[in-house]
Amino acid sequence: MSTISAVDRRTLFWAIALIAGVLVPHLFALPPAISTAIAALLGWRLWIGVRGYHLPRRLTRVALTAAALALVAAQFATVVGPEAGVALLTLMGALKTLEMRGRRDLRIVAYLAVFLALTAFLDDESLPMGAYLLAAAWAATALLIAAGRATGAGIVRADLRTAGALTGQAVPVMLILFALFPRLPGPLWALPDDGGTGVTGISDTIRPGDLSRLSRSDEVAFRVRFPDSPPPPPGQRYWRGPVFAAYDGVTWRRGERPPRTVSVSRDGPVRTQVVTLEPHRQRWLYALDLPGGVSADVQRTPALEYLADEPVASLRRYRARSFAPGRVEPDLPARVRRRYTRLPPDAHPRARALARRLRDGASGTAAFVDAALAWLRERPFVYTLSPGRLDGDRIDRFLFDTRRGFCEHFASAFAVLMRAGGVPARLVAGYLGGGRPDGADYLVVRQSDAHAWVEVWLPGDGWQRIDPTVAVAPARASDGLAASVPADDPVPLMARGGDGGVLRAMRLAWEQVDVMWNRWVLTYGPRAQQGLWQRLGLTRPLTVGLGVLGALGAVAAVYALWGLHRRRAAEDPLSRAWRRIRARLLRAGIPLEAGDGPHTVARRADDADEALGAVVAALARDYVRLRYRERGDTAERAAFIRRARRFRARPLRGRR
Repeated sequence: MSTISAVDRRTLFWAIALIAGVLVPHLFALPPAISTAIAALLGWRLWIGVRGYHLPRRLTRVALTAAALALVAAQFATVVGPEAGVALLTLMGALKTLEMRGRRDLRIVAYLAVFLALTAFLDDESLPMGAYLLAAAWAATALLIAAGRATGAGIVRADLRTAGALTGQAVPVMLILFALFPRLPGPLWALPDDGGTGVTGISDTIRPGDLSRLSRSDEVAFRVRFPDSPPPPPGQRYWRGPVFAAYDGVTWRRGERPPRTVSVSRDGPVRTQVVTLEPHRQRWLYALDLPGGVSADVQRTPALEYLADEPVASLRRYRARSFAPGRVEPDLPARVRRRYTRLPPDAHPRARALARRLRDGASGTAAFVDAALAWLRERPFVYTLSPGRLDGDRIDRFLFDTRRGFCEHFASAFAVLMRAGGVPARLVAGYLGGGRPDGADYLVVRQSDAHAWVEVWLPGDGWQRIDPTVAVAPARASDGLAASVPADDPVPLMARGGDGGVLRAMRLAWEQVDVMWNRWVLTYGPRAQQGLWQRLGLTRPLTVGLGVLGALGAVAAVYALWGLHRRRAAEDPLSRAWRRIRARLLRAGIPLEAGDGPHTVARRADDADEALGAVVAALARDYVRLRYRERGDTAERAAFIRRARRFRARPLRGRR
């Protein structure tokens, strides 16, 4: 059995609070069973500390460790990987508190707390998380100071002040290293894809209801700036993402595409965009439709998607070029045409019958497309975020019974009609819209702007964008989501335009701060750093190294001067005055030793010159009296300081 006497109660509670504080961001992302286990372990340790009970025996702790491993394995089917590893680390952090009995354990808990705080950056790179990490470093430093003190007085205010001073002094060093120390390519915190847990965005499949649920979020999807031209009108802000060709009667999937050359003719001017994309755990990048190129190492698919090599797991900035499409793939191979006209057998019988009727009455493919759009436009369809559940054959139920849907319902139904009529068709997912905050030079595209449309292939013209949603709700393209759905739909706050009041204004102000954080911290990569080096004249590795060392040396010099100034400022004025008298005697040639007291100094001055000795003896008597005996009033102390300032001693070689 072990007791807790080696760790005082105040320091113990600080250590438990530190571990609990750094675990809080993880608890909301972990499975409930693991979060409950962590809370129970910390509560148990707190109860032991309050009641003064013994710590668990070693056998008990070993059993708890095995149980923690089993719990993580049961929740994640593994104990390795980003999610399972963080979960196991958090459990081990809570378990470590059950063996805190000495200063060594306190130090380990402090180091573990800093590491746990760092792991929170794997899921959240925001400015508040940065401030949280800084606060965790301050609290852990205070615990290290208390653990290293010879006495067991516990955490005191002086420890907190010292920890704050040390943390503050580390900030300039951190900024210098962040700005100048050579950076590795890619994001610092990126890990292999974890499946997108907790990250919103368009998925690699589309089912009825997916985008309507996503559009209830007003989180930022990406921000885009047009450096060379004004942004296009709202109705032309189609941001292209994944393209879906495979269809099983319910779900659209991207599927695999064999490589092939796709011809694209350009129509209209090129628009350059600088896109800052939020993490969405998928490979595709977004650009204004139709994208003509992306300034990143990406792969372009035959469906004109731009795919990164790895899922976008952290903020990513890139430059894209887009133009109004002329003709995209005007010659479609027969095998590809069959792929884009394929439908599941026996699916959607009523939709197939409608497609045959419309096709029979049309003079050509383009006329068939127009007839299908007119059919949708002339029926009482409702564009809504709350379409309700569709049972049975979802396409037929939507087209002929409920007639309530969101963009994926309209796009999916229209693509089915086209394929049933023999016209190649595919779904395109992305975003439609984007607003400019007041005073900003960029557009903000949110998850509430998520949208799906259709591309149909017309002989001689190639792939053409058709948006059946806009045929039913024209305001969706020009005025946004809030203006096109029923008034009682759950439109998110930031999608309501000017209807948001103080909360919307506060959210916009915070997003402006977030933009600066993203621009100067999260997207500060090797290219931006090299630009800074060039502006500073650091053009070679040697000059970069010297620049880093010079900046760190300048900070060290400032700290040294500041410490010297503080020490002198904290010195007693009488001591400073007496030090001035000693300095003038030394310059006059009086042989003084470092350990000479006031009376010894007076005697050495008298040995050199009796008149000088009498003056110094009077000053020494007053200094000893005011400094060590009577202390004196303010007037006497001020008079002594004035006498010390007026004191002069002629050099010995000038005396006769």
